[in-house]
This record gives sequence, C-alpha cells and structure tokens, in this order.
Amino acid sequence: MSNRMNGRRMSSSKQRPRLPLRHLRILIVDAAEDIREFTRSALEASAASVVLAQAVEAAIETYRQHPRHVLVRQIQKGTRSAI
Repeated sequence: MSNRMNGRRMSSSKQRPRLPLRHLRILIVDAAEDIREFTRSALEASAASVVLAQAVEAAIETYRQHPRHVLVRQIQKGTRSAI
C-alpha cells in the first residue's frame, strides 16, 4: 500500500506516525486513579509528557518540580463531565 505525500508516492512502512502532542507537558490532577491512568495512556499515545497528581497539594509540588504547559483537573464530577 502506498500514499501520496507532496506529489510523491511513499510506502506506508516509511511514513512516520503523527505525534501531535510530542512537545506538550501535561499535569493531570484527579482523585480517581483509573481516570488519571486512562488519561495518561491516551495522552502518552500521542507522545505527550504526562505527570499525575491525586490532589491539589501534590499537584502544586509536582508543578514546582516539573513545570507543565497544560493542567487537567478533575475530569469528572458526579454524573456530568467537567470538560
């Protein structure tokens, strides 16, 4: 199988995967471990650098040690999403 790129044919085995979050550093803050881990997995699949924290105090300390571009906090509250 081959694809066209800039007018040239390129075999799919030589294509580089898209890594849209490669240079992004993200801090995930959520009390629910499963949500933190799922979010980490999803973001790391796009090459983001992810650090996790369970609570605000830990997030502040983590941020001081590892400054981030993005902070994601409490993804779900009750039955409604906070995003």
